Amino acid sequence: MKKRKGMKLPAAIAIIAVCTGLSFLLGYLFTGSAGLVSLTSEENERNIALAEFAGRLQNGDIEGLFENAQKLTPTMDAKASYDEKLQTILSAYDPETLQVLHNEQGEYRLYAGDTYIAPIDVVTEGDDFRISIPIHGEKTCIVEVPAGLKISANGQQIGSDKIIEKNVDASNFEQVRETQYIPKVDLYELDGLIGMPDLQADNGKTYALIEDPITGHLLMGEEVTDPELLQTVIDDAILLAKFPAQEATLGEVSNVALTSSSWYNGRYTGVQNYWFTAHAKSEFSNEKVLKAVSQGEDSFAAHVVFDYFADNGEVHRTWHIGYQLTMVNTPNGWKIAATAINNELNPGTIIPE
Repeated sequence: MKKRKGMKLPAAIAIIAVCTGLSFLLGYLFTGSAGLVSLTSEENERNIALAEFAGRLQNGDIEGLFENAQKLTPTMDAKASYDEKLQTILSAYDPETLQVLHNEQGEYRLYAGDTYIAPIDVVTEGDDFRISIPIHGEKTCIVEVPAGLKISANGQQIGSDKIIEKNVDASNFEQVRETQYIPKVDLYELDGLIGMPDLQADNGKTYALIEDPITGHLLMGEEVTDPELLQTVIDDAILLAKFPAQEATLGEVSNVALTSSSWYNGRYTGVQNYWFTAHAKSEFSNEKVLKAVSQGEDSFAAHVVFDYFADNGEVHRTWHIGYQLTMVNTPNGWKIAATAINNELNPGTIIPE
């Protein structure tokens, strides 16, 4: 925010400083022994900038606050998490009552009337004042990062002190017995988060995150965008859903499965799919891969959703289904190495592209 010369505080916004018995009024400090002491030009300009800042908040304008916060008090949170949290905080108060005050320690704080909301950071940068609202969360997460990869959050490298385990098997491969397919990862424990972290790889490539529904770990990898691979995920997911609905055979499932894996042997081999009510009509719709991340040259994990409708003439129902599929590239093509059901991925409001 630019410094300005010769401007007065907006009439609607008061910037009040209480500093060991000194009161701020109309650009002056009152003292018990020295009478009136004029504020410096920079102090006046800072107060004007803070008044304008409070005015922005009153109007719901938080543009640039995340970037300012990262400059002054860096975090590992994504911009979306910061913006959502800040909007939630501010929405609890009447916007017209928002004001910036500072206490006798010289700390600036955001208030709604007399109610304290959050600290305010103010730093002078040349002719500008950089103003931010630092927000720190209480969430802790484990991130599985390809072994040896160095990562950063919002441009700040994450140190090795955050690594709690090195070169271990990726957790979503627990159902896989053939070790040649299992990628190795380093486990990072990140704390102080509001929500999903914003992580980057130091190798310059673009990486993404998905949450494993079984462990809650975040799986980090290069985002998979190959249309053929994503269509394979959709086709295989639908085939899996068809089996319990008596619309696919075990032989068809085995064609897309890594048959040595425990998910296949425990969930499909020897299981009779007679429990599902016979139905004359069914259809799949709204198929979509939400996100897929590579975990190695020959493996990736994907979140896929779709809706399944069935009608037996008397009862009709739609299931909103979400899967995590772990895929590996075998000599016979891409196969499902592990599965996890996560219907929370599909609340029934997914809009296909």
